[in-house]
Amino acid sequence: MTEARASRRPGGAPVFWTTMVLFCALLGLLTYRFSIGQDPSGVTPSATAPAPLRKVIVRRVVTVVPAGPGEAISGASAEAPPESEAALVSEPVTTSAS
Repeated sequence: MTEARASRRPGGAPVFWTTMVLFCALLGLLTYRFSIGQDPSGVTPSATAPAPLRKVIVRRVVTVVPAGPGEAISGASAEAPPESEAALVSEPVTTSAS
């Protein structure tokens, strides 16, 4: 009878180094093709229209503080716009019980 030879699997080191060499070779090839302007994906850059402008929605919260019972509302202050937006922001009213 003939004796069958047991085939041995290659060790880890040759497989690792072969894989690393192939990886580096392919990486070098892709780097070269990108550097000379060839896109390996085959997609040619076309002059596309710029993205449409997006509409910007600005929301502002305006808090109206009613006048107190002893304060009178003058017509001049109601007609004149505030000097800045900081004038629209009112500080919280606090009362202290003595």
